[in-house]
Amino acid sequence: MFVVAGLATLIFACGNSSQPNERSVASSGEDQKELVEKNYGRKCSICHGRNGKLGASGSPDLTASKLDKDGVIAIITAGKGKMPPQKDVLSTQEIADLADYVINLRNAQ
Repeated sequence: MFVVAGLATLIFACGNSSQPNERSVASSGEDQKELVEKNYGRKCSICHGRNGKLGASGSPDLTASKLDKDGVIAIITAGKGKMPPQKDVLSTQEIADLADYVINLRNAQ
C-alpha cells in the first residue's frame, strides 16, 4: 500500500504529461520567480534535489552540467531517460524560465 502511494507521488511529482496542469502566467518578476521555484520544487526537486545534486533515480547532478540553455530547454521539453517530457505540462516560457533556474544552480554552489 505504501509502495503504491509512494510510486504515485513520484509519478505525479515528475510531471505526468498525460494530464497537463493549468498554466499560470506570472504578472511580475517576483511572481515569475515564485512560479519557477514552484515548478522546480514540484517537478524537478524530487529527483534532482533542491540544490540540483540529489541524483535520485539516476538523475544527473545539475550543478555539474555543461549544457547551454538550448540544451537544457531541449531536455526539459522532450524529457530524457526516466524524466518525462514537459512540453504538454509547462508553457514554452515556463520551460525557458526553468532552464535559467537550472543553469543558475551551477553558480549557487
